[in-house]
Amino acid sequence: MEKMIVTNSNLKNRKIQIQKRNLIWLVAIFIFFSTYFYVPPAYSDLGRYYDLIETLSSFNNIIYAVLLQQEQDVDFIFTLTMLGALKVGIKLQFVTALVCSVYWVIIARAFIKPINKINSFILLCFLGVLFFPNMMEVIGTARNVMAFLFLFTGFQYWSNNKKIWSVICFVLSIFTHFSCLIHITLFLAVLFVYKIWFYKYPGWTNLLCLVFPVFTYVAGATIINGIFLSPVMQDLFGDSAGYGSYVAKEAEKITYDFVGIGQIAYLLSHIFVIYVLINIDRRNSLSRVMVMVFFSMITMSYAFNYNLLVRFFLCMAFFYSTYVSDCISNLNKKTNLLRLFLTLSSVLLILIFVWNYHGLIMKYWQF
Repeated sequence: MEKMIVTNSNLKNRKIQIQKRNLIWLVAIFIFFSTYFYVPPAYSDLGRYYDLIETLSSFNNIIYAVLLQQEQDVDFIFTLTMLGALKVGIKLQFVTALVCSVYWVIIARAFIKPINKINSFILLCFLGVLFFPNMMEVIGTARNVMAFLFLFTGFQYWSNNKKIWSVICFVLSIFTHFSCLIHITLFLAVLFVYKIWFYKYPGWTNLLCLVFPVFTYVAGATIINGIFLSPVMQDLFGDSAGYGSYVAKEAEKITYDFVGIGQIAYLLSHIFVIYVLINIDRRNSLSRVMVMVFFSMITMSYAFNYNLLVRFFLCMAFFYSTYVSDCISNLNKKTNLLRLFLTLSSVLLILIFVWNYHGLIMKYWQF
């Protein structure tokens, strides 16, 4: 009898593992083909990068071409990958599709790995997690996304206490996109502060989840924005439109056509979801603190720096995925409000995704 129970348990676990694997494969296939047939506008970051790679491919020596590009950027891994692919006859959109697919697979796997059952609630939250990243921003900033692949892998290695592999991944992420140094520094700082402070004084977690995101937004809109607009900073760095505020970007309409009502709804819905979620959840967990700090960087960059806003959102997707999975794993009768909000927020994220992109499919995707 005992042997039969063990066998049934093993069969059930095997069935769940197959279901989880199938979900991840579905995500990979859907994202790959959605990205492969995407044609970036010439003025987008990816469109300009395609033009750069085409220009550099005229050099017979790939290393020389990369060194030439490094006169402007110290990060070279994405350029080297794209050039190498082009030289052997692989299309650039294939590399982009592969990078974006792996990005979403890591996010999906981070969510699904701890889950021990699959039901309608889990599937709804799973879709909410998948639709958290802005698809147009992910595809349009493939170089950042490739850097985040190394970054996410480094986070996972660190959590599994494989520090050497984690450091290797962090170095690779920096030399794919140098801005990852900010995310790594922030990640390590949160780990350190959590260990010496949040872990010992759980009351501070609840207080800072309520206050810190608001404080960082006010600081970004006043102090930091004033520093960046000061004559000294303007003389040092010049008037860089790429580092203007989100409001300036929206007004100038210099990025994708989705910047406007749909994009504002996307940003505000995500800000609302995260802020309410971390304040409903009262646990003193590392995942909650990590989300709170990275989310605070989003509210701060919303006020003064569009590029930082995009990068923090793309990186935040990994932490959001692990955090929602952590919340689900700790649900009980006392957390019915959290369960309800996870359901409603997942529906909201799905609706915002559909609303934001329904008019873009025929415009940017060519089959």
